[in-house]
Amino acid sequence: MRAPEMTEEKKPGGPPEPSGPEAALKPHQPLSDALARLYGSAGGVQEAPGALGEFGHSRTNPVPTASLEEARRYLSRLRLLGGERVVWTHSATIAVGLNGKPVLQYAILSLHGKSLATLHLSPGYDGNSTRAPRGFELQPEAPGR
Repeated sequence: MRAPEMTEEKKPGGPPEPSGPEAALKPHQPLSDALARLYGSAGGVQEAPGALGEFGHSRTNPVPTASLEEARRYLSRLRLLGGERVVWTHSATIAVGLNGKPVLQYAILSLHGKSLATLHLSPGYDGNSTRAPRGFELQPEAPGR
């Protein structure tokens, strides 16, 4: 019985070259990395594709959410850095924004009524972003959510 011939030269001392499915995916790694940055590790959208401007503060870079209800849930978790709660009120709807999805504009206020920011959210994505706009943080989701 004869051993099969080797068609590729193996480099001594180096790590083994990936084979099978791993080798087929290797050329796509840069795209995979970019998508992971865009969609995050949990599979939800972190930032709207093609976004321009400052996340959440710009209507051309709204916070992606799954629905109007989820936009409100996102806002209910929004806190100032350090954990202080905020109050929010819907101030405008931009009929068609980025990617053909509506953009909702919210006035963000302190508990004492001081204006803090105007934030933009956009429902219609595959999930809610887990990122917080500059100057804010998100309270962790309640267990079981």
